[in-house]
Amino acid sequence: MWAIALFFTNWSILLLFLSIIAVLRNRENTLYKETDGKAGGRSRPLTVIYAVLAILLFLLGTGGPAIFVDSIQKYVASMMKTNPTYANANAWLSDTAVSMQLPQRCRVWSAVMYAFGSCVVLSGGVVIVATARVRKECRVMGITDKVLDFIFGCPERLSSIC
Repeated sequence: MWAIALFFTNWSILLLFLSIIAVLRNRENTLYKETDGKAGGRSRPLTVIYAVLAILLFLLGTGGPAIFVDSIQKYVASMMKTNPTYANANAWLSDTAVSMQLPQRCRVWSAVMYAFGSCVVLSGGVVIVATARVRKECRVMGITDKVLDFIFGCPERLSSIC
């Protein structure tokens, strides 16, 4: 059950990143259209960074819970000798060697989740830079954008509530 919660949490982070990127892309295209190509438009390096981060978030966010579940299933099946697939595969191992597999696999799982967390932090930085870039271009062209004003106005609204 914990792995399912982790899986859905990781995927929700991925979907949040993709939705924010979709809003930023919409703003870039709108700015490009409104200024007749003088500002806005798509940045190819930023597009590559978006794609790489989305792929990494998907792979690591899906792989982490999968490694966790696989580790637990193989450990339990090997120790209980109930699943013929796993029990026969580890028949040549002693019980001590089988019991050492779980901590090793947990270290792999921990490393994958650490990499996922690093990608989440990196994607947050990319979103901040991309949002600031679009907002700066809007200000230079003298265009007010309700979506970007809402995004940048959120901290002010939250501070007035608290």
